[in-house]
Amino acid sequence: MNKHLLNYIVLFAFLFFTTTLNTLASSTFILNTNSTFESYADWSNNGNWILKNGDSSQGYPTDDDIITTSDSYGGYDNLNINFDLRNYHPNLTLSPIKYTFTLNLKSEGVCTFNFNISGKQVTISTESGSNLIINNDLVFGQSGNIITAGGKVIVIGKVTMNNSNQKITINEGGELIVRKDLQLYNSQALVEVSGNLTVNGNTAANNSGSKIYIKESGIMDIDQTVTSSNGGKIYFEVCGILRIHGNLDITGTFDLHTCDEGVVEIDGDFIFNCNGDSNITGDGNINVGGECHDCSSGSNSTICDDVDLPVSLLFFKGEQTPEGHLLLWSTASETNSSHFDVEVSSDRRNWTVVGSVEAAGNSNVQLDYEFLDDYKEGQYYRLAQYDLDNAVEYFGVVTFSENDNATFTVFVYPTETRNGEQLVIEMTGVNANEPVVGIFYDLNGKILSQAVLSKDVEGNVVTTVNVPTTTKGINLLKVSNGYNTKTAKIIIN
Repeated sequence: MNKHLLNYIVLFAFLFFTTTLNTLASSTFILNTNSTFESYADWSNNGNWILKNGDSSQGYPTDDDIITTSDSYGGYDNLNINFDLRNYHPNLTLSPIKYTFTLNLKSEGVCTFNFNISGKQVTISTESGSNLIINNDLVFGQSGNIITAGGKVIVIGKVTMNNSNQKITINEGGELIVRKDLQLYNSQALVEVSGNLTVNGNTAANNSGSKIYIKESGIMDIDQTVTSSNGGKIYFEVCGILRIHGNLDITGTFDLHTCDEGVVEIDGDFIFNCNGDSNITGDGNINVGGECHDCSSGSNSTICDDVDLPVSLLFFKGEQTPEGHLLLWSTASETNSSHFDVEVSSDRRNWTVVGSVEAAGNSNVQLDYEFLDDYKEGQYYRLAQYDLDNAVEYFGVVTFSENDNATFTVFVYPTETRNGEQLVIEMTGVNANEPVVGIFYDLNGKILSQAVLSKDVEGNVVTTVNVPTTTKGINLLKVSNGYNTKTAKIIIN
């Protein structure tokens, strides 16, 4: 037989075999219990699952499989987990058939899921201590959808709420991180924050009538811009801290109420239209780093009169030193600044002043400040900047490791991605004396790219790295900090 023809036949057979395996790899299982999965033994119990389609020899969901519900009346529609499922299967998909579905993570539940919930009424609930990663966009199209975060929830994509009676609740001690945008569309949604809500993208409220309520213990951080347009009033009630690192741009109407201890920090501009139906009330502090664009000439609005233009802070960071916890910050400009209080906390809720540093008063050049806490009185630090009229703005939080000899850990997500996309890397126990370096390898050990992920930073670090352009398949990311090394498997599609 011709040698070239034989090679083509072998290649064709290999491709056919590989395609067949990939086709058979994904199976669909129907949930057959409402009991809590307390261990992997419970998960791998075939009696808890019904194979709907596919060719699975396991009898229970494993990586790349789909979990669904029965379409019959009275079928099971509650998935309750109380163990580290991610350690076994980090790439499962939830795709319920029934109209209602509940995912409940108990205190020891750790999971990663892709969500396919179009047209379903879904409740996602996580207890304190749990950890959930949603590996794609989370789109709520039906009324009554609920997220309750008592533990830590990370959504790799965006969160979109498109209907009425939808609610996001972050309990005290809980955390929700949205890696892309938070979109409140036509929804009259309620976002209630007693813990921490971080949005790495924009927050948009269009035609919504939505309300964002930040309670006394709550902190909401929005890395980009907040917009509201096309009608539908947006309501802000801030009794904790709302930080907007871009602009607050409202072309519709709004009500912004601050409680006595409430703080609104807008790093960019505050932009809004004046139509007589927008209001700022309350006794809290609203600080704008850019400009406050008040209503057009001839209006009787005094909204911008209620807004403070604060010190422009360049950075606020902490360093571990042999002498103690060193806090460093710099300002680009200051207007009527009085002093800085350095506050410390062990729980991010109760704060104590550990020291004060006098401010410049007025300046248009960079000024550098520092404060040393030689007693290492807490794990968390923030900066309170006071103006001469006693208005206050908060910066931070800076976190120090509870244990200077903390174990080095690395958590990388998503573990399945595409060329050029970003990976998020969460690390604990980082040694500031050594840089953290990330190196991508293929399975043959060839270096694809490398980058310094962190330098001169101690303790807990969250950063990102771009996936190099390479062939599809499995690659390895090795993260090293001195003698400590961790390796993660990354699948590139």
